[in-house]
Amino acid sequence: MSACSLPAPPLRELPPHPSLGSAPLPARPSVIIGSSSGGNDSHAAVLWARWRWPETPIIIWHALLDEMDWEQTPAALDALANRVGGLRVTVQAVYRRTGNLTPTGNHGVTLAAIHDVDALGPATAAQYPDGIRTLLDFAMAARNGQPPTARIRWCTHYFKIALFDAWARRNRTLLGEWPLLITGERWRESLGRERRLTTWEWRDALSLQPGHAEHPAGWRLLWLRPVIDWAWHQINAYVHACGLPFHPGYAAQGETQETMLDPHRDERQGRARLSCRCCIFTHPRHLAAALQEDPAAMAPAIARVRAYEQASGFSWQQRGPIDELMAAEPAPRYRQQLLLPAE
Repeated sequence: MSACSLPAPPLRELPPHPSLGSAPLPARPSVIIGSSSGGNDSHAAVLWARWRWPETPIIIWHALLDEMDWEQTPAALDALANRVGGLRVTVQAVYRRTGNLTPTGNHGVTLAAIHDVDALGPATAAQYPDGIRTLLDFAMAARNGQPPTARIRWCTHYFKIALFDAWARRNRTLLGEWPLLITGERWRESLGRERRLTTWEWRDALSLQPGHAEHPAGWRLLWLRPVIDWAWHQINAYVHACGLPFHPGYAAQGETQETMLDPHRDERQGRARLSCRCCIFTHPRHLAAALQEDPAAMAPAIARVRAYEQASGFSWQQRGPIDELMAAEPAPRYRQQLLLPAE
């Protein structure tokens, strides 16, 4: 199987969602930008895009969350890029305080740099003496110690969304006239997503109207969520069928290939997450499992969160302090539902 020849998505038993059919899909996009955390949701979305457009250039775009990214994520992204014949781009947001306060009493910030991680490695304090480079530093320097919450996800906004928009603005000419942004959000990940997320939209923050000096015809970025109505087992089955190994972070958190491919599992009852090693949404049992299974990867991240909690007086997760959460949670043990043959 060549890099651009992939199996069809494993959804033949499901009707296609009508909203995706209404998207103004180009016959051949100028480029596909697959925003990927390293997890299977974003991997499956990129693989679908390659199946749909086998000849279009692909960029695997990753926002580095320094101190929180899994150390195996670059290799997982490279494996995806190699599989689809794409190019990995990794950047990091660096902020600085403006000296002004926001209406809510936090410190105003501005994006000081789109740091090129591929060329320079992760941003350092020596490179940016006044820069805010990590989520925990951002909480202390710009949010009066307060962590992100389910309602106010400043981590996603500042370190992914705003960073991507700034990067795309800088590279409009490189991206061409018909760029596509592909992401892996899914309705079944959490309650309420079906009301909030659509299968496609224009990235309005990036749109330019016709008559612009540099882009006389205007410029728009079409944003697709092609796996939005897939179940998690379908995501994992497609990634597996396309020949990509699962990110080692899943196994570290207690998952197995069998649990990830189980069609009877209710994913809302808990599943391992990728991106941040200590995401505010990660269940404590997965943190405990990862610390036990991969202490070299997890211990530094947990120690950093512990130091933040002691300095700020806040807990990173809303459930409580990280040490108390992990002490109360055993490592996950998933039961498979066995299907017995009919007698």
